Amino acid sequence: MYSQKIYHPVYHLVYRFFIILALTTSIIWKEASARSIDLRLKPAPPGTLHEVKKELKIGKSAYKVGKKLFKNGFKDLLPKVSGFVAIYGGYIDYSNEDGSIQFPLLHKEKKIYLVITPEIKLTNVFGSTISHKNFIKDVPAEVYLLEKKKNDETQTVYWRVTKEKKPDHNRINPLSIVLLTRPKNLVVSTGDFITPKTQNFILPGVYVVGNSNNAKSVLNFLDIRHFFEQIDRVEKAHKKTLQKLIINK
Repeated sequence: MYSQKIYHPVYHLVYRFFIILALTTSIIWKEASARSIDLRLKPAPPGTLHEVKKELKIGKSAYKVGKKLFKNGFKDLLPKVSGFVAIYGGYIDYSNEDGSIQFPLLHKEKKIYLVITPEIKLTNVFGSTISHKNFIKDVPAEVYLLEKKKNDETQTVYWRVTKEKKPDHNRINPLSIVLLTRPKNLVVSTGDFITPKTQNFILPGVYVVGNSNNAKSVLNFLDIRHFFEQIDRVEKAHKKTLQKLIINK
């Protein structure tokens, strides 16, 4: 003889509810953990290059650039978009040959700051633990605030970019990507910029107009390089393309 278990319909409903809840939670967690910040350094558009070209003609650099070279080889003078150092949180990344920079998204606020300065100072607590990053007095710096917003009428998502004043306390906001280069090397456009509807932060492009003293910025950064973790990526086949995924935890 054996006893047959009788399942009440309510038990089935409760069981199915927890299964659906577990699957949903798993999907949400997977999406949340995969969120990223994507920033692209781009070659300057013709209009911006024209302004740079005008500055070269009337500035001190005009004396260093021969008229013949300036006329026939201007394209050779265009700066590269690769090799720029970027830090966010405890991570470091370098712009690749396409100017791409990527970080895992660590905060929930729908905003991020973009800081451009060639050198920073760290405040240490308890040995190697970092309290915060600081601007250095008399070192040029620019700060931009990027806020992710939504137009209720058109349902479009966009970034509102505004230039901010460097704070008097000289602390860099923890919600910042810091690009270690001279501010004059980059052009950040202000205004509203449409972005895809995604949990990722796909930021408006930043234009590269110079590479002045980038090597010096990298050398200065070597003193604090060990405080930051290098972004690691793996390539994963997806349909007919290869995706580069961040594997840092």
